Amino acid sequence: MSGLGWSGRLASGTPLLTGGLSRADWLARRVERCLAGTVMSCEGISPDGRHPVGCDAAALARVVEGRAGGRDGCRDMQRTRDVVVVLITAPDLETARKLARGALEARLVACVNLVPGVESHYWWEGRLEQGQEVLMICKTVRTQLTLLEGWIRREHPYQVPEFLVLPVQAGFEGYLDWVRAECVGAEGGIALGGSTGRA
Repeated sequence: MSGLGWSGRLASGTPLLTGGLSRADWLARRVERCLAGTVMSCEGISPDGRHPVGCDAAALARVVEGRAGGRDGCRDMQRTRDVVVVLITAPDLETARKLARGALEARLVACVNLVPGVESHYWWEGRLEQGQEVLMICKTVRTQLTLLEGWIRREHPYQVPEFLVLPVQAGFEGYLDWVRAECVGAEGGIALGGSTGRA
């Protein structure tokens, strides 16, 4: 059994092998698979190797918190409330590039990822529609959302453009600091730092 990693037994008595993962990583992976619906149960062994755990809220919360930068999580992770991701769709790559460039020049966003070839299916004016779009994934801060929304409303060709704000729970500290630094120009005057080429 050497090289297969930590082993133990499920509460049902079935032996388990973790494939070289530590106990904590194996349990976290199993919880993630359970949440994704790829396994039927989160039954397993607790990180201390002594107690069986089931798919209960407390166990899930402990593992998920640890994987998201809690007490036992990655020390390079930083929790955040101000950094957000904004999803916008554009009808074509040219329009998406124009919107991205304008938002970047105004320091409303730190970076924008353009994902072409998105197939969208949606209701519009009582009819089912289908079309190819470009997804814009924008990284910014909450203080710039009002200005960014105004820019999109003014420049976007759609009558009702998509503008969805997703909260970021945590991220690498250096990356979060970089996003904050690059988004200060519109309201704060002089922008901090130069382009890093990061997205």
